[in-house]
Amino acid sequence: MYIQSLTIENVKSISKPTKFTFERGVNYLVGNNNAGKSSVFEALMFLVGGRYDPAALFTKDTSEATHVVAVLAGENLKSILETPKFTKFLPYLIEEGNSSYILKVKRSNKHETVVQNDKAIELDEKKIQLWSEERDRWENPTGIDALFKALVDIEPIWADIQPSDATDISATKVLGKLINREAEHFYEKDIWKKFIGIYKEAFEGHDESLAKISQVIIGQIATLVSEQYGTASARLEYRVPDANTFVKEATLQVTDSFNETPIGDKGTGMQRAFALAALQLWSQKENSKSSAEIPLILLIDEPETWLHPLAQIKLAQAISKIAVAQGQQIFIITHSPYMLQSFKPECDRLHVMERKEDELSVMAHHEISHVGNRVPTLAEITYRAFGLATVDLHNELFGYITEKYVVNKYGQGVRNVDRYLSENGITLSHEYSWNGKKNNCTLPYYVRNQIDHPDNKENERFSPAELEESVRLMVELIEKQKDSLDTGDTLEPLE
Repeated sequence: MYIQSLTIENVKSISKPTKFTFERGVNYLVGNNNAGKSSVFEALMFLVGGRYDPAALFTKDTSEATHVVAVLAGENLKSILETPKFTKFLPYLIEEGNSSYILKVKRSNKHETVVQNDKAIELDEKKIQLWSEERDRWENPTGIDALFKALVDIEPIWADIQPSDATDISATKVLGKLINREAEHFYEKDIWKKFIGIYKEAFEGHDESLAKISQVIIGQIATLVSEQYGTASARLEYRVPDANTFVKEATLQVTDSFNETPIGDKGTGMQRAFALAALQLWSQKENSKSSAEIPLILLIDEPETWLHPLAQIKLAQAISKIAVAQGQQIFIITHSPYMLQSFKPECDRLHVMERKEDELSVMAHHEISHVGNRVPTLAEITYRAFGLATVDLHNELFGYITEKYVVNKYGQGVRNVDRYLSENGITLSHEYSWNGKKNNCTLPYYVRNQIDHPDNKENERFSPAELEESVRLMVELIEKQKDSLDTGDTLEPLE
């Protein structure tokens, strides 16, 4: 089971209805700051009934309601809903053909009333709604949200999470859950039973036990109570602690190339690395369940925080491996091109979110290529996602213009590309020298020649700003040509 799509309206900065289509693997959300990436995560948490602050979650300056609609799908969706726990959801299962099923769910702060089983049911943000194909309306079959929360298991990992939250060994934290799960059979062993016997003897079993020693103090207190308030007696009862009590008292010690140190005293990068590793292991174990059990869905916000680029690449590979090997759905917000090096278009999806003049646009990866590829190159993704112009992208754009627009019209030759560029609005702004011969040329021609001929020392090396400007000029030209291809007469090639 996975989240197939999500439609968001009036969640923080996402005011207009915006639909995201997801894949079963890793779903990347990239784009500028304040584009609305974290709003997608918060919409998901709102949907599953996580805690939220209405003043912070709902879009300000609007009288319209907030709506979050998700479509759940997957080969095991029907088998999950057929288990006794979730049969209330079965009437809302929608068959799409070829044994394919979906479930449409919604949460909204709009107050409405529907009549179900002759009862008026109030719908609001506190109740999950399911779409009834038969009655053509949203309904609430479950009352409170507990059952839906059990159906959709989402674990968020926010960028500002304290690393200690994931390396805490208490029973409710990730590392504590991992250890307690693995230790279940330990508590059935003779060594644990022997320990319990010794514990009882030490605390209660004889005259030197802690119970006997403490009883002196408790007896004196009870005597004072009896004298002042009436007859009373008291004693301390030392119960055998729950096994989790011993686990949570442990401390994680890390040994690196220097010495052994508590994890809390290590740098933030090391702490976050352990936190993410613990979460990866937890997700692996959660998703090793049978097909009828609920898969864990991970939301990871800026996993690159505090990590060295090489560590980012390794982490991205590990996350991708989890998604591929276990069929786990993972959502990632990232500002790092290193995290995208494991992007697999055949099973992952990438959304580029851009906000210009308060208008949000969302493009999937197959919509962002400038050079006509359905699957964009990493250089294109990096440019569209982070605005980073690279030498690889410059080569791709220059080569595309050459093959698409120049060869058939002007013939082969780099100077023909320069001619085409200049005749299509890119000025001859630079001078390129080769073997003492100087030629006025366009910026893309100037940059391209330096990339391809680094041995030529007669020219000043192009700057990062010039590389960025050259890329921008070619992108604008390609986009213009896509709208209106030049169909003029073929020109004679330049010598």
